[in-house]
Order: sequence, then structure tokens, then C-alpha cells
Amino acid sequence: DYWPNIGLFLAYTQRDELQNGNPGYDFVSGGISINVPIFSGQKQSKKVEEKQYTKNMIDHRYTQTLNQVYYELETIRSSIEKNAKLVKLFKNEMIPQAAQSVESALVGYQTDKVDFLTLINNQITLFNYDLDYYRVLSDYNKDIAQLEFLVGVQFTNEK
Repeated sequence: DYWPNIGLFLAYTQRDELQNGNPGYDFVSGGISINVPIFSGQKQSKKVEEKQYTKNMIDHRYTQTLNQVYYELETIRSSIEKNAKLVKLFKNEMIPQAAQSVESALVGYQTDKVDFLTLINNQITLFNYDLDYYRVLSDYNKDIAQLEFLVGVQFTNEK
């Protein structure tokens, strides 16, 4: 927009007989147009400045989106690691120990060495561990699904 625009045009027109009965003559016309940017210091410079601001805004949006994706990936990664450790802890240590405690309390109750309340408390503890295990396993699987959504790749991981 800083430089003049030059345009050429050529036209051919065919005329039929006119309404008053005179014959219509065909004609050819042509011309040249020149747009001279008189206000280049005001108008075009402002347009260039606007485009520069728009470019900067798009660059900032891109950086913001990229940072948001990295943040979400890091958050999900740490949550997956935490939940994987908790799933392993519940599955391999806490639930088996609680089950042994229930069995021990049941044997103790049958031999009249443990009261019924202790047996019930151990059973409730085992149920709570089971509930916590499945809650953590569910959170783990949700995080895996969210990670698959973000990166666009399906993972196969058995827990």
C-alpha cells in the first residue's frame, strides 16, 4: 500500500438497435488508472502497526496455549505417577495386610480371644481400603484417558 497501484482496462460493448430506431454502434473503450498513496505516512503506517500488534497478539496466544498444554501434561503426569504408586501400595501391601488382619480377628473371635467389635472394625478397614483402591484406580484410569486425549495416542497399560 506504500506504492502506487496502476491498472489497465479494456472493454468491448455491443449495441443493438436503439429504441428511437437509430442503429446502435459497437464500441471499444480502454483506460489507465493510477492510485497514488497520498496519505502513506498516516494510513498505511497505521495499518502496518496494526498488523504488527495483531502478530504479537497471536504469538502471545500461541505461547499461552503451549504453556497451558505443558502445564496440563505435567499435572497429569504427576497425578499418574502418584496414583500408580498408590494402586501398587493398596494392591500389594495394604489390602493383603487388612485381609490378614480380618482373618486373624475372625480366628481370634472364634476362639473367644478377640471381641466382635475388633472383628467388625478390621472388616470395615478392609472395605475402606477396597473402596480407596478402586477410587485411586479410577482416578489413575481417568488421568490416562486425559493424557491420551491431550497427546492423541492410545496407551495400553494394565494396572
